[in-house]
Order: sequence, then structure tokens, then C-alpha cells
Amino acid sequence: MFLAFSIILIFIIACSSKSKTDKDTKTTDMTDQNNSIQENLDVHIHIDYITTNSYTTPKLFFTIKNQGLAPVKLVKRLSIGYENTDNREVYLRITKNNSEENIAKNTVFYSREKTTNNDFEWLQPGQTFTTDFLLKDWYEFPNKPYEIQAVYDPTESLPLDESLAKNKYYSNKIFISKD
Repeated sequence: MFLAFSIILIFIIACSSKSKTDKDTKTTDMTDQNNSIQENLDVHIHIDYITTNSYTTPKLFFTIKNQGLAPVKLVKRLSIGYENTDNREVYLRITKNNSEENIAKNTVFYSREKTTNNDFEWLQPGQTFTTDFLLKDWYEFPNKPYEIQAVYDPTESLPLDESLAKNKYYSNKIFISKD
């Protein structure tokens, strides 16, 4: 009798341990799946000079590309603004003399609608979103030399949709030297 009871008890313990292991494995698998969905975005800028009515002005082209294997949700409108303002997804950092201090000055007082769910779109692997703007329409520049870097910042829109890309993404730097 004692032997039969011991065998049943060992069987019950073995079954409950197996259930716990299966449950733990599923949890681990879910965690691994969630961790594998990483944002792999590349932000790139370049400047072209546009000539109109005999004067030349720099135009900045901003591109964000999904280099990952999974879609990433972004604020597609890519509105320009300033680091310390609202209702924008893109702003510039302007630095001098190898400093990290952003010396970009707000030159436009703009009023723009807040981001809505209609502004969100999935960026598929390999796909890009782009925008461009005339630099002098938005920024006052210091004496040369200086560096320009663009930032994609979705922070303001995160409360509207938790599936948005959550990080700030910094572009390449463009060095503007003396004429």
C-alpha cells in the first residue's frame, strides 16, 4: 500500500512539474518574441541648394528608413519644429566646436494641430518616409563652421498609441564649413 501511494505521489509531482516547465517555457518564448521586435530605424539628412529668382538657399531632405525585419509604426507627417516646442516630430540640432549643446534658435512661431491617430502609419521593412524644408525658413544659423543633425522624436505622440516607435532617432551630422 505504501509503495502504491509513493508511486502515485511521485507521478503527481512529476506531472505538476512538467506543467510548470511548459508554462515557464511559453512565458520565456513570449518574452523572446517581444524582445526580438526591435526598432531598427535609420535617419539620414542631406542638403541641396535650390536657386530661385537669382538667390540660392539650402534645402534639407530628411529620410527615415526601416532597416529591421518587422514593420514599425511612426508619425508619418514628419512635421518640423524645435526641440523645445510641441506638435512636431522632427527638429534640428545645431552645434559648434565639437560641443553637444544645441544652439538652434526658434525663428518661427507656428501653430499646428496636435497629432491624431490618422497621422500614424506602419513603415514596412525597407520602406522610407521623407520630408524636406528650406532651412532658412525655420532656423537662424550661427557663423560658420557648425554641424547640423536632425532628430525624429515621437515622444509627444506616445500616449495616443503604445505601438509607436518609442525612441528618438538621430541622423548623420552635416558639417558646414567656411565658404
